Amino acid sequence: MSTYLKNSEADSTDAVVDVIADEWDLDRQLAGLMAWLQAHPEFDFSSGKWVADVGFSSRSGVTVAGYTVSIELMALLSENKITLWLSDYGNDGSS
Repeated sequence: MSTYLKNSEADSTDAVVDVIADEWDLDRQLAGLMAWLQAHPEFDFSSGKWVADVGFSSRSGVTVAGYTVSIELMALLSENKITLWLSDYGNDGSS
């Protein structure tokens, strides 16, 4: 899975929500994470410590790979007390 939400204090896989699978473009994943959070406002993040883990591959063919985390996404993460992890898998995204 490329992007998922995980309750880092829970012991089971029930505490994992697969948000986006097999997508390695960071911009698309951040947009998808925001869309998922907006579509599931009733999801209960109140127990445990939640993490949004976004696994991405670096853009190839550019000198500097820059990305933007929108204010709207930052607000949703903050409101729900979700930590954002960005996991760089290199250029191929297969690791």
